Amino acid sequence: MEKEKIKIIIDGQEVDAFKGETIMQVANRIKKEIPYFCYHPKLSIAANCRMCMVEVEGIKKPITSCSYPVNDGMVVNTKNEMVKEAREDSLEFLLANHPLDCPICDQGGECDLQDLSFKYGKADSKFDESKRVVEDKEFGTLVKTCMTRCIHCSRCVRFMDETARTHESALHLRRNAAEITSNGPLQSEISGNIIDICPVGALTSKPNEYYGRSWELTSTESIDALDALCSNIIAQHKNNKIIRIIPKENENVNEEWISNKARYSFDALKYQRITKPYKKINGKLVEISFKDAALELAGILKNKGEKLHSIIGPFVDLESLHLLKNLKEKFGFSTSASVQFKEAANTTVTEMEEADFVVIIGCNLRKEAPLVNVRIKKAVDQNNLKAYVLGKDWDVNFSYKYLGDSLACFKEAEVCLADLLSKAKKPLMILGADLLKREDALGVLSYLKKFAQKHGVIKNDWNGFNLIHQYASSMGSQYFDLNGKADLDKEIIYSIGKKFHKNNENQYFIYQGTHPYEGLDADLIIPSSAYLEKSGSYINLNGFVQVSNKVIDAKDGIFSDYKILSCLLNYLSLSSDDMLLDFPDLKNNRIDLSGFQSEIKADSKVDFDKKIEDSSFFYLDNIFSKNSPVMAKAEAEIKTTKKAEVNND
Repeated sequence: MEKEKIKIIIDGQEVDAFKGETIMQVANRIKKEIPYFCYHPKLSIAANCRMCMVEVEGIKKPITSCSYPVNDGMVVNTKNEMVKEAREDSLEFLLANHPLDCPICDQGGECDLQDLSFKYGKADSKFDESKRVVEDKEFGTLVKTCMTRCIHCSRCVRFMDETARTHESALHLRRNAAEITSNGPLQSEISGNIIDICPVGALTSKPNEYYGRSWELTSTESIDALDALCSNIIAQHKNNKIIRIIPKENENVNEEWISNKARYSFDALKYQRITKPYKKINGKLVEISFKDAALELAGILKNKGEKLHSIIGPFVDLESLHLLKNLKEKFGFSTSASVQFKEAANTTVTEMEEADFVVIIGCNLRKEAPLVNVRIKKAVDQNNLKAYVLGKDWDVNFSYKYLGDSLACFKEAEVCLADLLSKAKKPLMILGADLLKREDALGVLSYLKKFAQKHGVIKNDWNGFNLIHQYASSMGSQYFDLNGKADLDKEIIYSIGKKFHKNNENQYFIYQGTHPYEGLDADLIIPSSAYLEKSGSYINLNGFVQVSNKVIDAKDGIFSDYKILSCLLNYLSLSSDDMLLDFPDLKNNRIDLSGFQSEIKADSKVDFDKKIEDSSFFYLDNIFSKNSPVMAKAEAEIKTTKKAEVNND
């Protein structure tokens, strides 16, 4: 439905507006500055900081622009004397109880209260009473609190209620006794975002407290390769050390949020790294040179290439996959990735917000794709989306109906679901990658896709059939046809960043990665750089091609997967083709997903009674983040809190 257009005047300038918009929304669109603390475009309106006040002709007192809707012909003044005095008074009240600890506050240099006080505040104050002191709250391992600095903007409360939907904090009491409270350590997988939206230093990052000032840090735009959404991030570093990671806004991918794992797991770069190549000689690992390790691997490819199987790990970029494809075509070895079959998330995350019906099958969205979960929650709230969940009953944080834990339950509900789907305009089916690890995976995929086509999930103008991949490399491995059937009984196994345990003692295992893992028994170990230490590109689960820029340098002697594979090609006297010449569609912002469609095979068998398992866990779901002390502490904290909740019940 098209919104009604109207005209309003702001500071003498006539501008177009839409009926139902607020003055603040119109002002932001035309780049007219109105200061604020509590307003946030992604959260509900609170209007409790009183900083955004403006004058509307015909109204005697200043009004809050964030909450006041526009009317045709309205005349707004944002800079006159009445507005100036109102803003000065608001700031004076906010500063009356704010502590003077800017020199030691981590928010210093990027604090809204500092900036707006300098621009709109008075040079003196009428208040000389003692400032109040508020006890700090326990928000857990990741978020540090200094609640005496809090100005009660309530952004954190609204975020936890509306976006995270875990309802873990509240604004308690009123007036001078008001405080932000919590139930204990925050359990949400996206709780770190309250640090970014806090306009003062009340909420800061606990793991990197006092590590550096904002003006000391160098910022590099990159992407988070810890899940298949590939959120846009800004990594800030000093002296070749990453100090913090914050989100970069991209409405097509992560909006302006990132997961806690994307924000905090970078400390794994410092711990338990593989820094030297090793070769097993007489049952013991002996340090060798990188050249010897590369020559050893090149010799294996040259002489026993057909006996080799390569396993693709979570962080392998497109450029490296392209070289691996060249080697595969030359030497005939087999490859496998996390998902055997071609399938994508055909509905973009922005389109998911428009959906009115969803069936989530074997997918723990909070753990596998927390920011996709945010979009589904938004659709539940704003679009009245009806949600059904099949599989292990995970901690769903939006309204839903539970179908059961096996495909037999889905079959029983087929008639009901078909009727609901027939009434839906934009229905979704969301599948988890665990479904495709089953022995009957092909049958499961065929059965569900056939159902989707029959009942309007897939139609000419809408494709609501989605597989949520787990890894940043998953779509790339499909794109280059490297996601074959796992052949783990081959004589030689070459793993690029993926855990593997030998099937027999005679297997020769080559491990190329950033960190060791428990039970690692490799015959040849080659260190490689982490995703934050290399440049590369990835295709995210919606088909968007994004570039990951190198943030810091790896230690001497550690090379990227691309460099290692390039050396192999060089030692084997092979030339590597230009990836973008071979695959020009990778130059596009988004690739065509029509090639990511699995075939429907009617004769495929399905074990309907087998339970749908959920093997996902959040903070420690890959070799990289498992080596992060911060992530280990966060995971332990969640388990302890949940155990306490169960005991209390």
